[in-house]
Amino acid sequence: METLVQTKSGLVKGTQQDGLNTWFGIPFAQAPVGNLRFKRAQPVEPWTDTLITDHHGNKPYQFYGQSKTPEKESEDALTLSIWRPDTEQKNLPVFVYIYGGGYSMGELSDPGYDGANFARNDVIYIGFNYRIGVLGFYDFSMFDDSFETNAGLSDQIMALKWIKENIVAFGGDPEMITIDGESAGGSSVVNLLAAPQAKGLFNQAIAQSALPDAIHTHDSIKPLMAIFLKQLNLAPESVDQLKQMPVEEMMSAAQYLYANTNKWQPGYYMPAPVIDDLLPERPLDAIENGSAADVKLIIGTMQNEGHMIAKMVKIMPDNWADAQKMFALNQLDDRFDGMKNYYSHHARGEKNQVSDLITDRVFRNDSIAVAQSQSKYQSTWMYEIDYAPIMAKLFGLGATHALDVPLVLDTLGQDQTQLFWRLTPRKNKEQMRDQLNSMWLNFVKTGNPGQAWPQYNAQKRDVYFFNQQSKVISKPYDDVMALWQGIHLYR
Repeated sequence: METLVQTKSGLVKGTQQDGLNTWFGIPFAQAPVGNLRFKRAQPVEPWTDTLITDHHGNKPYQFYGQSKTPEKESEDALTLSIWRPDTEQKNLPVFVYIYGGGYSMGELSDPGYDGANFARNDVIYIGFNYRIGVLGFYDFSMFDDSFETNAGLSDQIMALKWIKENIVAFGGDPEMITIDGESAGGSSVVNLLAAPQAKGLFNQAIAQSALPDAIHTHDSIKPLMAIFLKQLNLAPESVDQLKQMPVEEMMSAAQYLYANTNKWQPGYYMPAPVIDDLLPERPLDAIENGSAADVKLIIGTMQNEGHMIAKMVKIMPDNWADAQKMFALNQLDDRFDGMKNYYSHHARGEKNQVSDLITDRVFRNDSIAVAQSQSKYQSTWMYEIDYAPIMAKLFGLGATHALDVPLVLDTLGQDQTQLFWRLTPRKNKEQMRDQLNSMWLNFVKTGNPGQAWPQYNAQKRDVYFFNQQSKVISKPYDDVMALWQGIHLYR
């Protein structure tokens, strides 16, 4: 395919190499700088010269963790990158991947999100940057209504609009667009299923290890914003100073919030999307009411999601004292003993028991709710990944959070979880990769992951368990569903 492509924004010139065509660093929105800081994404202004797209653009400012990619951190980072096979094929299925990172870190240029192997399987793969942390998901509107909310979510919607409007020029099928994401990326997928402005921009979705109810109201996020401002020695009435403050000066306050919130209020969600006009109701409620009735969905979790979140990232309780405090702060003291009794009989050791509770509270139980709701309207599939690489077992993490990403995207050895895959025999890694990657590709291309994986419905509740000997189990979570019935924390 010719790499000189006319988009509605202007001409772009890509690169041909190793049987692939790539276009890296295409702007999909105006740079959110100056007067556009803390504003929602605006349509990109067309360019007149041919845009050379031979390298990824800047990455968004990272507010947690250490990014190891060479791209520059910048507010001017709203770009997307495209991989496709170097053929003349038209109407190729489109796969859009949304990175995770707790809404505080992440970038499309991470080698673990490389799209080359998807493109070699006759799929157009696209990744895009969106604002994270203070610039993307903090809500200062209660102090000053000139600050707009959900800037990061608006970036995601703007990227999908650009893709929908321009993908034909790259040989893609605008009626066969699948979005996927893991962790905060999976949560973003769930949010997009609920957001009215995202309706019609994709027809299939995959939510890996989503936190479907990691949503704030203006009231629930306000204490976090107050702590952040206090760390900057800013009074609420002086919040407008953030519009000119160098981003680097905000970093320590954001990291302080990330490191300490769980100490004050165990299990409280970090800054995340808020209920507003862009996201008018909780995604769990919106999906229950049919907000994505025309979208096919795959949703699922790792077996031990909470082991990484509680033990290593430490943004959730990892001991019974903190778990009890979490229930007490939510006036659910009467439910705590039953919880402790259940998880104490299902795992050995206090940290594992509480981490399993966190898996169910944060990830699994709400993912089940999404599957229950969406299956009433459209084809839905649910999964759990139980396979744990050797190093992850040695670290006491099991089949934990994020280990599925290189399997799904076929980027083993390129992503940030590669340490945990060391010592695992190559044939075992490749077997797991081939299972997940092939079913994801089947879904992207045909709308069905494969005959071996039955659809989920509220009666049979079939779940596909990925392991070396994968299997389907009916109603595997009924005890969890009953245990958590009616429990919603920090709402």
